[in-house]
Amino acid sequence: MNPLLAKLYHSHGIRKDSDVELDFAERRELCSDVARLIEGADRMVDREMATEILLALLKRADKELRQVVAERFATIDHAPLRLVLQFVNDEIEVARPILKYSKALNDLDLLYIIQSRDSPFWQAIATREELGENVVEALVETSDIDTAAVLIRNDKAPLNEEVLHKVVRLIGDDAVLSSILIGRADM
Repeated sequence: MNPLLAKLYHSHGIRKDSDVELDFAERRELCSDVARLIEGADRMVDREMATEILLALLKRADKELRQVVAERFATIDHAPLRLVLQFVNDEIEVARPILKYSKALNDLDLLYIIQSRDSPFWQAIATREELGENVVEALVETSDIDTAAVLIRNDKAPLNEEVLHKVVRLIGDDAVLSSILIGRADM
């Protein structure tokens, strides 16, 4: 085990039985340090220990700090899935960057999120640059007009013929959404 990680874990009151409290600036700095450790860890055991530390810190963190950390991990290609899922199960303001950008989430994860969450989460997923056809289909199956609007604005979202028919039925006579749909490059 990395001695620095062990020292961090014990010296900053991260143990569950600790009553040591850090202020916002200290927590933010500590989260940033631990995030750097996760990004740079060569050994899996060090990544796991650093992830455990960060998860413990985030349990005590306010929404603003959780948002900052989520934004950072949204763009890390190999972010620990446990951490990413923690953000997804938070408020939409925290989850949004992860849902939009995280490559740690695969289609199966996204399908589960679509089944278990609501419209703001679906809309964030609909903005992703890389969406599998099965994810697009699941988003359309929600019959949520706001999600459909986001989806048709996303030129990267693959709209096969079956999905396209469902979208057209869903948006109905909405002139704005119809014109956006017609204006798509793949139309």
